[in-house]
Amino acid sequence: MTPEREIFSRSRKRLNILGWCIFLALTLVFGSIYFRESLRKNLETDKGIIGVRTATRSVKQADLADMRAFVEKYRILEGQGLVGRAERELWVEQLVALRGQLGVGEAITYILKPPRSLAELAQSEAGQVPTGDADALAETAELFHDLEFDIRGTHERELLDLLNEYAARVKGRFRLQSCQLGNTSSNGLRAQCTLRFFSLSESARPQ
Repeated sequence: MTPEREIFSRSRKRLNILGWCIFLALTLVFGSIYFRESLRKNLETDKGIIGVRTATRSVKQADLADMRAFVEKYRILEGQGLVGRAERELWVEQLVALRGQLGVGEAITYILKPPRSLAELAQSEAGQVPTGDADALAETAELFHDLEFDIRGTHERELLDLLNEYAARVKGRFRLQSCQLGNTSSNGLRAQCTLRFFSLSESARPQ
């Protein structure tokens, strides 16, 4: 046996061990690189998911805030009598009672006309024939209610005080549609006024 073969024979076992160690080391190196890249990709994916969820949560929080603000505004309008059931009888009772409390005029007479829809009014003012049944339209639309009253023996200052106090107390929203003063006498004037209340019908308000 030549010296080279004898050296190789004696070193073969150690060389095999060294080869396996190098193979294992390379496997660990490449395995760690692959594992690191996999973790990096998973991390990026998780960051994207978290970003989407954060944006979705922000949108939902904004929607919730808008909804709460809408509900609060709706409750305020409902408390003012603008939406929901129109307190028509109460409007008249409060006007008559307040006139008596303030001592405005000698007496009061009134007419509370049936509710009408604003759409029907707009059609009439435009010279168009209202479409559909008026009663059915009033059930599903924004409504107005004309309350006409007549007071004799009053004065302008008393009438203004009555209207201002009535606006502050009544459960409803109205505007002074018209007011005619005349027939001056020793007791004062005669006031013929129309108050136009507005409301959203029960069937048309948001659920």
